[in-house]
Amino acid sequence: MKKLIALILSLIFVLALSGCTDNTNKTYKLPDDQFCYSIENSQTIELKRKDKNYIVDLLNEASWLNDGHNCGYNFYFYTQEQELTYQSTCGAFYDITNRKCTFVSEEQRIAINAILGVD
Repeated sequence: MKKLIALILSLIFVLALSGCTDNTNKTYKLPDDQFCYSIENSQTIELKRKDKNYIVDLLNEASWLNDGHNCGYNFYFYTQEQELTYQSTCGAFYDITNRKCTFVSEEQRIAINAILGVD
């Protein structure tokens, strides 16, 4: 039993050192500075860290469509490596950098729009 526990602990240690438990291999990562820009108001939108994380988590968990439809936009989002647009009416993100799109659920659209101050 002690050998089994030692083996499991050793495996966890090796995985931690190798980065297998690290979340840094997400596609979308927060930038160091600007994150969101409103096209309609021509201004940078200042967001709380938790709100930025909510949006980035949605982007990382989304099902993306290649060469998807860009239904227009009223916000720009900038991550470390991508530029995206967002349409608050239909809840669509379009990844300009990778030419793909995703649609959030109605609940998520309402949450994002509340974060962005859109009715």
